[in-house]
Amino acid sequence: MEYRVKGKNLIFPKDILSNGSWIAMDENGNVSCLLNGAFVKHKKDKVYSKSRGQVLLESLLFDSVEFFVNAVLLENVEPFTLLILKNNANELFFYELKWDGKNKHIKKLDNHSAQIWSSVTLYSNEIIARKNKHFEEFLLNFSNPNASEIFNFHQSNKDINDGGLLLKNEVLRTVSISQICLDNEKTIFTYQDLLLNERSEIENTLSYSTKNQDQTL
Repeated sequence: MEYRVKGKNLIFPKDILSNGSWIAMDENGNVSCLLNGAFVKHKKDKVYSKSRGQVLLESLLFDSVEFFVNAVLLENVEPFTLLILKNNANELFFYELKWDGKNKHIKKLDNHSAQIWSSVTLYSNEIIARKNKHFEEFLLNFSNPNASEIFNFHQSNKDINDGGLLLKNEVLRTVSISQICLDNEKTIFTYQDLLLNERSEIENTLSYSTKNQDQTL
């Protein structure tokens, strides 16, 4: 899970088909997470210029989100949502970038409130609403959840089509859970393989310390 990408050390589970990923972090506590689709379910083209998972890795090679958004080439890239947590040593910044196939939509997010996203290509609006409600109920029981409680929420989430971890059928399903925790001194990347029932964990000491800020993605 540790790779050298264009001179930078990154930690991520690798997609063996594209060599990209859906979630990654660097040694300074910067994190990016990818979801398929932007605002609505789109019609898939036969061929794209590059993988969305490669775009995610590119986002960690830039010093600022603004430079990345302006520089990244997305023509003929499949629509996606990219969540970017930027760690500037004494302050954290959280962004959402949506690419709808024609335009980039970037907005700054509140990094002090709990939030949840669902892929619009994998879930219907009804199921997304149910997942959101399930998350709200979770927060009522755990107003300030720790990393273990958040991980258990995702692992035990039964609010999907068939009531289990399968998404739409027996072919397309959730095969892993990834969690990144950032505190004032280190990051912890946890990866749970649901097919093999194996868990791995990588702890990385930051090159500098954040100031009293804890984040889990």
